[in-house]
Amino acid sequence: MKKQKNNRGITLIALTISVIVLLIISGITISSLTGENGLINNSENAGKTYSIVEEREILNTSVAIAMGKSPGAKVEYNILKRYLDQNIGIENRDYKIAIDEIDESCFYVTFTGSKNIYKINSDGEITYFKNEADEEDEENN
Repeated sequence: MKKQKNNRGITLIALTISVIVLLIISGITISSLTGENGLINNSENAGKTYSIVEEREILNTSVAIAMGKSPGAKVEYNILKRYLDQNIGIENRDYKIAIDEIDESCFYVTFTGSKNIYKINSDGEITYFKNEADEEDEENN
């Protein structure tokens, strides 16, 4: 009588192929998460962009009101500070405002949470100036 061979297990070749396929899939997944255009970098960039947009909205509102309340429709320090306090207080953000040493009709507003700095001139023009954190990184490197 002949013995029948039992073919119920997986072969070493099938196991090796399965492991190789899983390694390829995991490599693709890791690169899509951590690469230059990966999900992690994209989410960090989106957070920075959202912060800038939100801060500019606060500044636009405050500057528009300050210009409307100011004689001569110019941005003045005391009026701008009052409306920044009102608008930023709602958002529960800290900020600093400073007068430009060279041109006293310009102001620098720094949001302490994001470290974004904006320049505001007396005509109400708002310009994204720089980010203090980026400057600190450059000094450390």
